[in-house]
Amino acid sequence: MKKNLLSNTSIKVITGLLLITMIGGCKKNNQPALSEIKNDNSETASSSIKRPGTTSDVFLKLTVNNATGDRLTSDGGGDYVNGSQGVSARFDQYGNFIFGIGAVGHGQSASLVRWLNIDFSSPVVVYSNPPITGHDIVTAITTIPGAAFPNYTFLQNLTVGQTECITLTGGSNANWVMNFHRATEDVSTSQSAYMVVTRMSATQWTMIPVGSCSPNSNVCALRNGPDILYGYWNMPFSFTLTSL
Repeated sequence: MKKNLLSNTSIKVITGLLLITMIGGCKKNNQPALSEIKNDNSETASSSIKRPGTTSDVFLKLTVNNATGDRLTSDGGGDYVNGSQGVSARFDQYGNFIFGIGAVGHGQSASLVRWLNIDFSSPVVVYSNPPITGHDIVTAITTIPGAAFPNYTFLQNLTVGQTECITLTGGSNANWVMNFHRATEDVSTSQSAYMVVTRMSATQWTMIPVGSCSPNSNVCALRNGPDILYGYWNMPFSFTLTSL
């Protein structure tokens, strides 16, 4: 089991930094925060209370496809299932994808049961030396609509065969976040890719950073907060999302 020696205080700081980073002038109802991620196994199959302009949550199983050459890969522990092993995975009431993995235990004994592996060994361009130059882990990912695509369809409401371009951010510590056209990167000049979500069936969606809407497929930005851009990295990966 891979240990995570983060204290509870550090985890709160991490969550706060990622939240600040993701704020890019987006409307509140389109902006899921990492603090919204639940890992208490108490969620039901769908939310029974809906606000105007919202829909029911859809809880998910995330499969990391681990194709040859992928740089965001699984920890080898199989699918990531909402409500199991500290995992939270869902389309929320605003149509965003929210994924998080909580630590088990308290204080110095806290550890991760699951995580995603991320490989930053293939830079496209480096502006300043980042805090990581090779492998690290990811424990939180969120998406929101991009500024260039105002006619947003909630991900759970896509029709079978329909595709949508969205923005994504993810990370796990206070020194970096990866952005796929998210937050500060959500501008036409960004070299980063959009995430492309396609509904494959009534119960299944795919997510990849490849598509006609992306200036450079498979490319993410690496940042520290909203201001420091370390550069851009190749980050091919593929998720399959299945409703529970």
